[in-house]
Amino acid sequence: MDEASWTRAMRLIGLEFDIPQMDASALVRKIAANDFKLSAADRERFKTLPDRVIARIEEIVREASQR
Repeated sequence: MDEASWTRAMRLIGLEFDIPQMDASALVRKIAANDFKLSAADRERFKTLPDRVIARIEEIVREASQR
């Protein structure tokens, strides 16, 4: 994921969700590095986020990377 894609993803996540930037950044990096899915091991770290939120963030990261 290049810097422009990361910036787009972070901006969109910030508009939709109230997630600390450090957590959002980690999610973006981990999702981009794992074929746009958060791994089961990483889901444990973010278990406070509902599945629908994680699914939407995966979608945002995927879309930001395609532009």
